[in-house]
Amino acid sequence: MDDNGHGTHVAGIVAMENNAVGGVGVAYNSKVMVLKAGNSSGYFNNSDIAEAIQYAYMNGASVINMSFGGSMISMAVEEALQMAYNSCVLVAAAGNAGLCNQPGCPFHFTCVSYPAALPYVIGVMSCDALGLKVSSFSNYDHYPYNSVEYETFACGEMVFSTWPNGKYALLSGTSMATPTVAGIAAVLRAAYPDRNTYSTKYLQSQIVNTGSLHPYNSILKACDNSHSVANVYEAMTKLPTPDVNLYDYRIDDSTDISSKNNGNGVMDAGETVRLYVSLQNRGGVASNVQVTLDTLRMGGMSDPYFNLLKDRVALSDIGTYSVREAEDEQYFEIEIHADCPNDYLTDFNVRFTYSNGMEATDETVYSGDGVAQFSVNRGFY
Repeated sequence: MDDNGHGTHVAGIVAMENNAVGGVGVAYNSKVMVLKAGNSSGYFNNSDIAEAIQYAYMNGASVINMSFGGSMISMAVEEALQMAYNSCVLVAAAGNAGLCNQPGCPFHFTCVSYPAALPYVIGVMSCDALGLKVSSFSNYDHYPYNSVEYETFACGEMVFSTWPNGKYALLSGTSMATPTVAGIAAVLRAAYPDRNTYSTKYLQSQIVNTGSLHPYNSILKACDNSHSVANVYEAMTKLPTPDVNLYDYRIDDSTDISSKNNGNGVMDAGETVRLYVSLQNRGGVASNVQVTLDTLRMGGMSDPYFNLLKDRVALSDIGTYSVREAEDEQYFEIEIHADCPNDYLTDFNVRFTYSNGMEATDETVYSGDGVAQFSVNRGFY
């Protein structure tokens, strides 16, 4: 049924038999559910992608490998992926344009590849066989821990695998790196079959939080060194500690907070607003999460145009590979002075501490921080 060759090559990387013929797959005893969503030229229709994903999770797939991508994603595909995420580890290729994934990056040309950039999909970048250099063709992650993210590396250069009609081929691309990670996910699911104890999130965390950190020694490439090269042995043997980072934030300037508010979703001079933050945990369970807010600048001075009426909140435990959104009373409250200049750009420092919720003997107090940035409109004041 493969009239292109790409699918056969990808499947072999996962599941070539360990029989002393040709190569051997990462998860050579795994079962492959063959679903064809692309045409002979390698192009995909969103309706076909959504239908294939739906078929996969409804018929017992544990891992969905997506060695394809594009600059946009349809609502149908995203809904199908969200449903599949409950039972399947989702793995996708970061793409082969050699571009940064951060929209508006001032240092690089950019391109965001979906579904790899979705927060619940493991986005796979390509490195060389030694795990020492980002592949020249690979898209790459700029800033870690945000809502547009690729998570890990695997070798995607000159990968040997099966080809139609009993042949073998060497191909390069993030399409070849992705099934290595999908194969690791299959090995993990075989080792930890109890889905109630070892959820999809647990398996994803094991993959992205283990392995050796990539040195990013290609100067023209990415700007952070927080991502690792996926390693099946370490994914099987290491238990990650919690790893919490600022994920997103929003303000509420509704009129029921203050009569001076206008409810336009923008910080205006004279308003009293509430700031809600979301934290993402890519490691083990984080407990006792305490979050504080300040406007401290160099020299220890606070920003004079803001008065923090509420600068501390406690969040519920954050599970493995999960996002915790602040809600109800879990907000910071900020009074903006009426004489704040127009288009005044300010940074609010979000700092947090947390404990290891999976290991009672770990008494470490973990910490992290991030920045919530806003521009204040003077409005009518």
